[in-house]
Amino acid sequence: MHAGFECSSSRGANQDVKLFIGFLDWIQRSPLLKLFRIDAARRAGFHQRFQEVSSERKACVWFHASSMGELEMIRPLIDDFITREEAVAVSLFSRSALSGLQELRDRTVFCGFSPSELRWQEAFRFFNVRKVIVSKYDLWPGLLFAASQLKVPVVVINAEPRVSFSVARFMFDWTRSALPRLFLFSSQESPPPDPIFKGAQTGPGVDPRWERLARRLDSCANASAQKQADLSAWRAKISKLPTPRVMVGSAWIEDLEQILPGFKPDQGSLVVVPHSLAEKNLIEMRRLLDSQVAGRYVMVDQMGLLAELYLNSDCAFVGGGFGKGIHSTLEPAMAGVPVACGPTRARDFVEARELEQSGILTICEDSSEIKKWLNTSQKNKMARSSVDQKRAQYRALLEQCLRIR
Repeated sequence: MHAGFECSSSRGANQDVKLFIGFLDWIQRSPLLKLFRIDAARRAGFHQRFQEVSSERKACVWFHASSMGELEMIRPLIDDFITREEAVAVSLFSRSALSGLQELRDRTVFCGFSPSELRWQEAFRFFNVRKVIVSKYDLWPGLLFAASQLKVPVVVINAEPRVSFSVARFMFDWTRSALPRLFLFSSQESPPPDPIFKGAQTGPGVDPRWERLARRLDSCANASAQKQADLSAWRAKISKLPTPRVMVGSAWIEDLEQILPGFKPDQGSLVVVPHSLAEKNLIEMRRLLDSQVAGRYVMVDQMGLLAELYLNSDCAFVGGGFGKGIHSTLEPAMAGVPVACGPTRARDFVEARELEQSGILTICEDSSEIKKWLNTSQKNKMARSSVDQKRAQYRALLEQCLRIR
C-alpha cells in the first residue's frame, strides 16, 4: 500500500500547529459552549473513563465519530475488531450520540466523549493507539497532529471532502507540518479526485450501514423477548390489512398530505410509522388518515421496530422528503421492496443515488408522481442481490482496515 502523505516538519512548524490547536482547544472550553453542555460533560466523562482503565494496556484501535449517525456507520467495523479480540476505544463529539455507546462500554478500553484538542496526543499515548478509524469527516486538527507525531495511521470511512478537513489540510500545509499517513475509503465505486486528498491513499469502499442493517435483520430471531412480542403484535395487526401494504416509514404530516390524494381504495392499505411520537402529531395524523383511509391503515406508534416491519410491506415510502430531508432509504431496500421518497435532499446521499440508479428507489417530486409510483410498483427482486453485493464489499473493506499498520 502507498505510504501516504508525509513531509518533514521542523520544531517551529510544530509549534505553529500547536498554537492553532491551542486556540481551538480554548474555543472548545469557552464559557459560551457551556450553554450547549459541551465542555463540562466532555471533560468529566473523559477523565472518569481515563481513571477506570487498567495500567496494563495492549495496543488499541481508536474509533471516532461525530454523532449517532456516524457511529452507526462504523459500528460493524467496531464489532468486528472486537470479535477479533482487538482492544478498541470509541469516542464521540456529540452529546446526542451517547446513548449509542451503552452496549459498547463493557467491551472497550475507553468509550465516551473525545478529548479536547490539546489532549489527543496524551490520550493516544495513554491507550497505546496504533491505528485511528474515523467516520466520514470528523478530522480534528488535534487528532491529526497527535497521529502524525506518534506515527499512527488514520483511516477514514466514507471519506468526504468536507470543510472540516479542508481547514485542517490548509493549516498543516501553511505551517509545513506533516499530516499522518491517511487512508481514505469512499463509499463510491469511483471516488472523485479532490485536491484536499492529495498524497493520501484513496480507494473505493462501501457504506458499512448496509452491513449494520443486514445484521439487524438477520438477528431478528435473536431479539429480546419483549421486542419479539412487540413485533408479533404489530405484525398480527398488519396482516389483517388488505394488500398490497404500503409502509410509510419515518412519516411526517407533509408526506401523508402528498400520498393520500393519489391513494385509491383498490390500492390496498397503509402502515404508517411516524417520525415523531409527540401526542399532538399522532392526533393530527390519525385525523387525516381517518378522513381518507379509515379502516385501511395501521399506525405503529412505537419506536425501534421500523427496519424489521419493512419486511411486512409490499412497497415502502420513506418520509421526510417533503420537509427537511429524507430519512434512511437503506432500511426498506434491505427488506427487498421497491422504495419511493420525496425530493428534499434525496440526491445528497450516496446510498439514495445508488438505489435510484439500480431502479430500487423512485424519487417523487409531487403527489402525481407518487400516484404513478403506487400504480406501477411491484415486488423488486433486485434489492436482495444488491444487498449481497454490498456485504461482500464490506468484507473487503474490513480486511483492508485490518491490514493497515
